[in-house]
Amino acid sequence: MFKAIIQFINRIMFFLNASCLILLLVWSLAGVWEFFPIASILFWKVLITLIAILLFNILSLFCLSYLYKRTETIIDVFTNYEHITELKEGTIIFDEGQVQKIMYVLIKGQVKITTDNQVLEVIHEGEIFGEMAIIEDLPRTASAVCLTNCKLISINEKHFYELLQEVPFFAKEVMRTISHRLRVQDHNH
Repeated sequence: MFKAIIQFINRIMFFLNASCLILLLVWSLAGVWEFFPIASILFWKVLITLIAILLFNILSLFCLSYLYKRTETIIDVFTNYEHITELKEGTIIFDEGQVQKIMYVLIKGQVKITTDNQVLEVIHEGEIFGEMAIIEDLPRTASAVCLTNCKLISINEKHFYELLQEVPFFAKEVMRTISHRLRVQDHNH
């Protein structure tokens, strides 16, 4: 919702600025300035106004881009992603010991991560899981089962490394997730 408001404001600002610039350009090319006895004074007033508008827009752009970045979530990275898998409650996503270089982004639902019939963590919407299978070339250390009906995106090794290079926010989320899980694991031991 917040992003839609920011995008709407950006569109309005672009339209208003483009309209003002086109109007002033046409006005200048048509020679309207020459018909006014105080043309040079009027010209400078308009020029100062345009500079003020430009500075205001630059400041607004920085503020809005800052807010936009602060509200971005992992789900936003995959908003237009076409390959979303839907799974029913109770479906096993992967088993402990399985060798599979795929990680997942949970778009909707809840997934439980278990090992030795003990729940390690419940994954919620907007979180990633299974990332260690890509980072390490080892079998999975836990199982993942859908607690509810789920929508998720699977990311293979090639796509994972492309995302790390192209989407800094994704890299930050992966590091944040690994760090969080290590802290929880250290706290439990």
